[in-house]
Amino acid sequence: MFSIIGKLSHKAREPVTPEKAKQVAYELNDWFYSIGGMCADTSTRGAIRLLRRACLTWGKQGSRPSDFYKWRNHALLLLRNDLDLQGLEELSDTEDITTLTKRVKYEVALATKEEVAQETKDEIAK
Repeated sequence: MFSIIGKLSHKAREPVTPEKAKQVAYELNDWFYSIGGMCADTSTRGAIRLLRRACLTWGKQGSRPSDFYKWRNHALLLLRNDLDLQGLEELSDTEDITTLTKRVKYEVALATKEEVAQETKDEIAK
């Protein structure tokens, strides 16, 4: 599913066009009848249905619906929740690499039970 939704990314290899959005809608539909679609939480399936509808609308009308990226992001968030992954971080090209590096080190330290320096905790909390 993540690879299907990845085709809708601003940074996808091929830009998203109305025709591409329609193709993604068909792939989302196929997913509903796969193992993933059968196991996904009701809310996750709902968000993906709304994303599929937005993709079909874009494909038919030729212009991206205003709620398109909202449903894409909601679907990603709920898919991650289904996998017990928290949050949907926004990493932009302009994010301060120092802050990102500290956040990654902090998360790794927590996951590996390493001691986390207090200044790192304080900087992450900002």
